[in-house]
Amino acid sequence: MKTVIYWLVFFTSLRAAWKEDVDAGFAEAKKEGSALVVAFVGSRWCPWSEKVEREVLSDPLFEEGLGPQFICVKVDVGSENRGVLATEYRIEQVPTFLRLEQNQQEIARVGFLPQSAKEFGAHLASLYDKYASLQERLSHKNIKTMDPEELKHLYLFASSQGFKRLQDLFFEEGLKRNQGTFFLLEKYRQLFSSRKDEAKEVRKEIVARDPKNVEGSWMHLAVFDFLDKQAEKNSPEKVIKPLKKYLKKQGQTHPDHVWRLEMMISQHLYHRGKKKQAKKAAEKALKVAPLEMQEEIQEWVKSMQEST
Repeated sequence: MKTVIYWLVFFTSLRAAWKEDVDAGFAEAKKEGSALVVAFVGSRWCPWSEKVEREVLSDPLFEEGLGPQFICVKVDVGSENRGVLATEYRIEQVPTFLRLEQNQQEIARVGFLPQSAKEFGAHLASLYDKYASLQERLSHKNIKTMDPEELKHLYLFASSQGFKRLQDLFFEEGLKRNQGTFFLLEKYRQLFSSRKDEAKEVRKEIVARDPKNVEGSWMHLAVFDFLDKQAEKNSPEKVIKPLKKYLKKQGQTHPDHVWRLEMMISQHLYHRGKKKQAKKAAEKALKVAPLEMQEEIQEWVKSMQEST
């Protein structure tokens, strides 16, 4: 009986640890010398947020993985006046977790990851060490002396960890100094869905820098066109047209691109009910895919055969 009561008390105390007032969270963090984790959710309208609340925020193992050095705050952006906070912290989607210092400096932002509650908590806790190592690197080496490949590597690492401030820093410097197309493609990605006129100018510059597709930038542009047409809910044939066009013109020159694009075509056609065409595209991908990808593609082909 004592054991049951202990676990009930333990579970309840962890549930109560989630505050709903960000200012009070910062005040407590300063008082205790702690950092903050702020979870932005849409409890009443977002299925992923409901999943996070059910499987992470309500699980005592999340805070066990996170450790005792954090103050946890939950912000329901659908609640009264909470939209202002979402705007202030530039929350574009939910659920989003912010890892903040007590001085309100953002260390990292991440979405929900397919991990257990304890693993996800531990991941959030580990972000500071990774962030500090990047800061240490910057303190010993001026960003303006870094070569383009180093900037690219650091940008990708910062992006993968959700270090938005450092990500933007490496991006801006890379954009100034990289003569290739990598950072231009990143800029195009940021613009193409909402600022199409600016995106067109960036696209022209990408093609001008890589007129013969040596860097493979045309494939990325074809994928952007594919995604754009997909978002507009065009017919399956119209959606995959940019990928088909690229494969026809560049497939022999860039055989490593073929299996990737054929798989994109296959998955889109399958989900649009074109199962025979989807299977043909997957079989084309299988013929040219690297050995390490063949098993996964075979599984995809098998799953389509079983569903017909």
